[in-house]
Amino acid sequence: MYRLYSVFISLLKLDIAFVLNITLIGLFFIKYDMIASYVGLSVGSAISIIAAPLVVYLGIMRENRIISSIFFLWCLAMPGYIIYKIVDIWTHDNIQPWDDQGRGVGQWTIKILLTIISGASLFVRAVLMILLLFVIRNYGEGLLEVHNKGPQKQSKALFTVSGDGSVTLIPQDEETSILIPPNSNVQ
Repeated sequence: MYRLYSVFISLLKLDIAFVLNITLIGLFFIKYDMIASYVGLSVGSAISIIAAPLVVYLGIMRENRIISSIFFLWCLAMPGYIIYKIVDIWTHDNIQPWDDQGRGVGQWTIKILLTIISGASLFVRAVLMILLLFVIRNYGEGLLEVHNKGPQKQSKALFTVSGDGSVTLIPQDEETSILIPPNSNVQ
């Protein structure tokens, strides 16, 4: 269960990076027909980025099915919007090329780059949603206990080295220690 949770967290971080990339490319290179599109993209991306740590802390770590389900439903919105915008940029001429004295990035490059990033983002989001379903299904299997334990005790050191170079071995089952002088040949 904890391994599945760790994979989910890793993919969630990757998903946040993709959302941020798509948002920045979308805001700077795509000309939208309405100001509401800019607001929708910005607000939707902000909600996705803010919701990710909240769903981990309030939903998954506390095994709250309601918050996790709301996040799952929110995850369904992004793929539809991305597919719509990719079709829109390929069917309409709404890419604003970036040109810095003739050495810029053209429309085709931006379209291809945005399509590749969007495809990777859709793949990561699909896998993330599948993992979220598995994590929700495994609630009650011990993940809550792992998070409620708090920080684990650190194990004792096996040895210490003093300033004069002597090594003190510390047995793990006893409180006695063995002092090895700095010039001894212990193999």
